[in-house]
Amino acid sequence: MPDKKLDEELLAMFENSRMEARQSYLTRGRAMQADDTEALISNWLVQVNAWADEKLNFERRLMDDIEAELNMRGIDAPLEQGRGAIEKIRAKARAVGDRWQSKPEELDYAEDLLQAELAKIRPPEIDKN
Repeated sequence: MPDKKLDEELLAMFENSRMEARQSYLTRGRAMQADDTEALISNWLVQVNAWADEKLNFERRLMDDIEAELNMRGIDAPLEQGRGAIEKIRAKARAVGDRWQSKPEELDYAEDLLQAELAKIRPPEIDKN
């Protein structure tokens, strides 16, 4: 698959995941609707730092909920403020990718997970018979 098409599919997959998280947040009642924007941003930074540092208090769903609430207010997550943590996360992701080079069974498993996610956003193939 050409890199451009894969890039487009990966972006669509990430957007689909974001929409699913937002829908989940809305379905559960938009619990952070009354929260102050500064508090949401502070809590997002706590979560991204906990993720980067692999702390037990990291909650993916909480981070997704904060991002959904911020997005509904037309506010992006404060990526610049979380730059250091994001760089740590990227470095860890690169290390995992490097490890896959020497452990093909882990790479195969990751590929299966990725293909399952991509299947959610790919149009179904039409039987031409």
